[in-house]
Formats: sequence, C-alpha cells, structure tokens
Amino acid sequence: MPAKGSEIVDIGVEIKHETEKAWLVVSFITNRQAWIPKSVGEMSGYEKSNRTGTLTLPTNYATDKELV
Repeated sequence: MPAKGSEIVDIGVEIKHETEKAWLVVSFITNRQAWIPKSVGEMSGYEKSNRTGTLTLPTNYATDKELV
C-alpha cells in the first residue's frame, strides 16, 4: 500500500506473472516490464480474462521502474 501522504499514480497494466509477494507487470503507458512487490502497490479492477488491471503505487517508485 502506498505510504500515507505520498503522491500516487494509477497505471494500466497487464500481469505477466504473480507470486505470493509480487506481480510482474507490463505498463500500458511505457510498455516496460517490472516486478512490483505487493507491499509497495495495490491492484484493482483486475480482469481475469485478459490479465489486466490498474496498479496504484507511489509516483517516484513508478518513475524509477520506468512504468510512467
């Protein structure tokens, strides 16, 4: 979950792989792939049929991972 008071961003993603503690996602904005710990982000609107959803995470983390 993003830290309280931090700037956050919502990113449309495809989930390529998932473990108990992380998602491997591809950003629809940059087409970049990154592992995101579930402790850092939150997934919503997950569509099982096409493995897509909206990932919410701190803006600086998304920028570092080149997802935005």
